[in-house]
Amino acid sequence: MAISDTVDAGDDGTTSSVSTPERSRVVKYINKLVRQRHGGERLPSVRQISKSCQVSSVTVQAVVEDLCNQGIIETRPRRGIFLSESKSKPRAAQVDILFITSNTRALDADTTEVETFHPQLLHELASRCGQDLRSTRVHVVLGSAADDELHDLISRVDFQSCVVIGMQDAHVNQVLQEHEVSFVHLFPSAPVLPEFCVAVNNEKLVRTQLEHLQELGHRKIGLFARSDAAAYHRDKAERRMWYYRLMAEAGLRVAPHWAPELSYQPASAIETIQSALADPADRPTALIVDDGSLPLIYQTLQGLGLTPGQDIALMGTDGLPISAGMHPRATSLRIGLGEAAALALDMLDSRAQDANYTTECRWAPIELLPRETSCPPPASASHSSTD
Repeated sequence: MAISDTVDAGDDGTTSSVSTPERSRVVKYINKLVRQRHGGERLPSVRQISKSCQVSSVTVQAVVEDLCNQGIIETRPRRGIFLSESKSKPRAAQVDILFITSNTRALDADTTEVETFHPQLLHELASRCGQDLRSTRVHVVLGSAADDELHDLISRVDFQSCVVIGMQDAHVNQVLQEHEVSFVHLFPSAPVLPEFCVAVNNEKLVRTQLEHLQELGHRKIGLFARSDAAAYHRDKAERRMWYYRLMAEAGLRVAPHWAPELSYQPASAIETIQSALADPADRPTALIVDDGSLPLIYQTLQGLGLTPGQDIALMGTDGLPISAGMHPRATSLRIGLGEAAALALDMLDSRAQDANYTTECRWAPIELLPRETSCPPPASASHSSTD
């Protein structure tokens, strides 16, 4: 529930158009009480709220009057403060998006990384909010953000409903909880999924990729994925684990050079790809790759005289627009970013309206997108899993 804040009262009894930390604590404290109670239930007195929030009764009284004018609560003479019986709990009219990252490669001129997943995700999230007539604000936060910066941002009185994207930072979660902010995680990257999150089922994703390639006749399947040793990424780590596990489950061999970890530096990545594909007798006939790496993969294959969709099959991962823009168009998996954004907002509304709301992790939908790079292995290639 988002409580609007139009007039602020300081501890000296004056009013201001600028939110104060004291007023913010009161608004968020009452906001939490509203989410925990039903219409008509009694709320703590002005004196009790003042003590709990460690602010003056003048500040509390100003907030109470404002919320009475909004029809959220009501005061009854000689009885106290009550949650309005007729006032429903509205969904959040404004959603703050915290994009937490340690990736500064976008500022590095010596990289060819195509980072389109998070920009597209942010676009989908903002679009869903726009369709629902909600406003959004995006805040990019480095994983090493100073504590004061986080508190200054999250303590704002209008910072009440939040979607966290990227790194799962325990400290950020703690600050959000301290300031009574309702929040959910969208595609968290930590090893253990947090409560209240929408994520990718990586077992299902990799199984879909491998089954598609095996149905085409491939037995030598490689995994070429970029990685950053300095930053753990849940989806990439899990997909590599499931690749090895499911290849073994299918009785298929994986040569060490079929699953290299590619550097984000283009020269090093090209060298690794060339080395992995150097021996025609012992190279994969199909590759699973990140969509963001497709331009580099195509460039390197061309240099080796290999044509995607003819000499080697390619399977993308993220269903990003770039996969359909390559020539030939790359097969990929569509991860439903729009649907995931809708799930996150639905979960956020449930949390904002009910402090006792609980739910399991929800999975983003996955859809296979077969295109021109889906091809059987060349006739000259061995189909044996023991070669």
